Amino acid sequence: MKIHLSEIKEEGQDYKFTDQDTWLTQALSSLDESDTELNRLKPPVTTALKARPTAVNLNLCKIDGVVIARGDYGTELSLLCSRCAKLFTYGLKGKVYDLYTRNREFAGEKNGGVTGTAKSIHREEDENSPEITYLNQEWIDLSEVLTEQWVLQIPLQPLCKSDCKGICQNCGSDLNVGRCACAKIQTTNSFSVLKDFKGKRI
Repeated sequence: MKIHLSEIKEEGQDYKFTDQDTWLTQALSSLDESDTELNRLKPPVTTALKARPTAVNLNLCKIDGVVIARGDYGTELSLLCSRCAKLFTYGLKGKVYDLYTRNREFAGEKNGGVTGTAKSIHREEDENSPEITYLNQEWIDLSEVLTEQWVLQIPLQPLCKSDCKGICQNCGSDLNVGRCACAKIQTTNSFSVLKDFKGKRI
C-alpha cells in the first residue's frame, strides 16, 4: 500500500485497515510460519489468505517536509513453538510513531546513503527524541513500515505457552499431551542380569 508524498497534507489524514484489505493480509501471511514437514507431504497449491482479526489505525501528516506516521495496530501471526514445534497463534499489538523525509540533511548524515525505504525503528513513542528516516522515492510503502514493526516483535524463541514442556528427546512425543513411555522402558544388555547379583564372601 503506497501513499504518495504529495497526497499527505499538513492537516493529516486518518487511515483504517482490516483483514479485508488484501495488501495487509498478504504482508501478514509473508511472516506466518508453517510446518515444513507437513508441507512436503502435500503438493504445492495456491491457498486462500488466512483470515485473522486485524485492525490498523494510522494518521499521516506532513510538516516542513517531514512526514509523521502515527497510530496503532492489533493482529496475529502463526508461529512455530521453539519447544514443541507446534503451530500457535501469536498476538501482535503496538504503536507506530515514525518520521520520514526526502531531505538528506533532515535525515542526518548516518542515513544519507540509504536506498529504498530505510528500516523503521520499533520503539515506545518518544516525541522528545524522534528519528527521521530518509526516503529515496516519492512515496511511503505502508506494507514495509508495518512489516518492519511486526518483525521486531517476533521473539527469537517463540513459545506456545510459558510452561510448554516440549517434546521427548528420545521418541519425539509431545510432553504437553502426557508423559511418554520412554521412562518405563528399561534398557537391557548382556550384563543386565548381573545388576541384582550379590556375590558371596569366601
